[in-house]
Amino acid sequence: MKQSSPAPKKRLAPETFNMLCAVAFLVAAVMLATGVHALLKYKRERTAEADRLKITAETPVDRGIACWLENPVRGPLALCSPNCPRSEAQVDATAGALISLCSFSDGAEPYLTASPTLQAQPEAVMALRDMCSALALTGVAATPVITEAYRTYDAAGTMAGKTDLHTGYALTYTLRVTNGGTAQDISPANADTNPVSASAARWILSNRARFGFIAPQSENPAHLLYVGAAHAAAIEQNACTPEAYLAMLRTHPQSSPLQVTNGTRTWRIFYVPADHGVASVTLPSTLPYTVSGDGSSGFVVTLLDA
Repeated sequence: MKQSSPAPKKRLAPETFNMLCAVAFLVAAVMLATGVHALLKYKRERTAEADRLKITAETPVDRGIACWLENPVRGPLALCSPNCPRSEAQVDATAGALISLCSFSDGAEPYLTASPTLQAQPEAVMALRDMCSALALTGVAATPVITEAYRTYDAAGTMAGKTDLHTGYALTYTLRVTNGGTAQDISPANADTNPVSASAARWILSNRARFGFIAPQSENPAHLLYVGAAHAAAIEQNACTPEAYLAMLRTHPQSSPLQVTNGTRTWRIFYVPADHGVASVTLPSTLPYTVSGDGSSGFVVTLLDA
């Protein structure tokens, strides 16, 4: 049987082969160009992102923080207002925030207390410790003795000239000096009867505002009220009563704050009116601040600039 021979293979014409090679080269070129373009785009995007991060890191934009303010009868300035409500339910609600005047773990309070049960607001206690420590560093051999601090509203109301003790920001003191081994407690009102107590009383009078204290009752120098260093400095610099100071602050909105400088520190202080006891304000997130109610209609915000 005779076998048939295989059919001869067809070969592409040279023109067809050249055209297919050109098409393949063109497709490869397009793919390569697309890949290069994508790579360059990715690199540009990463570079732009890095530049944005660099700009953000070098020049941060402070978007501020939103604060919600409540209860204008709270805070050290609240009791400065003659319109501050004095109901026991309102003012004694702060009692939970009080700390003992003998609460320091090292047990080295630079003052004495007439009773181990005396309590006050934490910021007032810390300021008292700082002030008495500074007094001790002067070498004056007189030690403040805290005789009164927080009292309930009803108890404070029965004490002549001490009705602000219910806030936890007020206290009274005497000065203890030792003569011939005998300790003697001398009221600041009678400090001139002893040269040591006189020196201590003068120092406290000259420096109390630096630590945030004022004497709300000029006839009783033994009575101190903590309002904060910024407000104490402003009250003394303007030689005004706390009530007049609050009235002045109500004329300074956030857009036109009161500027107060005491030593190396500068504060901006402004007033925010309340609507049914609440208000909101946006503050710089990079600056320390405090807020106190004004006792009736709004809040006092204090920003520490330097």
